[in-house]
Amino acid sequence: MLRYSKLVFDLDGTLYRGKETTPHSVDVVNRLRGRAELLFLSNNSSLSRRAMAERLRELGFEAREDEAVGSADLMADHLSSLREHVLFFPVCSPGLEEVLVAAGHRSVAAEEAEFVVVGVDVGLTYAKLAGGLTAMGHGARLIVANLDRVFPIEDGLRPGAGAIVGAFHGMGFEPDAVCGKPNPLAIERAFELRGMPKDKRLLMIGDQLETDILGAERVGVDSVLVLTGASTEADIDRQRIRPTYVVKDLSELESIVRGAGAA
Repeated sequence: MLRYSKLVFDLDGTLYRGKETTPHSVDVVNRLRGRAELLFLSNNSSLSRRAMAERLRELGFEAREDEAVGSADLMADHLSSLREHVLFFPVCSPGLEEVLVAAGHRSVAAEEAEFVVVGVDVGLTYAKLAGGLTAMGHGARLIVANLDRVFPIEDGLRPGAGAIVGAFHGMGFEPDAVCGKPNPLAIERAFELRGMPKDKRLLMIGDQLETDILGAERVGVDSVLVLTGASTEADIDRQRIRPTYVVKDLSELESIVRGAGAA
């Protein structure tokens, strides 16, 4: 019997960096399929569940749409829990905007917006930030996909959604809701959407201490920090966030899942 039979994988920095898979990730994940339930849980706010699964398959992973949940889907779910149709001003990627519109919400001018939604936006401009400020000045609420400082690509790191949220903080605004990791409500909602009840057999695997590992701690499950992405071993003592296990790459994961890995 496996020690862990429910595996929650982060994507960026854990399974791939940009267009390159991390060492051993494809073989390990595909071997564990069938022996354990899988959830691909990403703070990437640019991809829908379908797009996440398609991207994983393009890279060689076996993945189904119902196994994937991203912060874009969690934001759409959160807004729908507040009101069936909301008016929002986007400071985010087109991908997040499309997910929200598909859920029945409407992108509007800043003056009309009930919410400002923030995610990663590689096309961020001063005009977009000014529009967000206008919307907030008219009483809009700030909803953000995540607070990730950075995300990894093939040759380094890039600014994450947290950098854009920081601009709103600098203008005097704090988020009403954070729809991704490490928010425990968002994580547990992702478990529900996957149909994967939380218990002691569930293990979260990720590359960022302040999102993946802190999120696992907040929902009360074990975690693996994989050193192929944003966080390093030196960060553990500096940030005082302690994973259950630390591995250099996913080649060490199978022994942990079997219960043979050292904490």
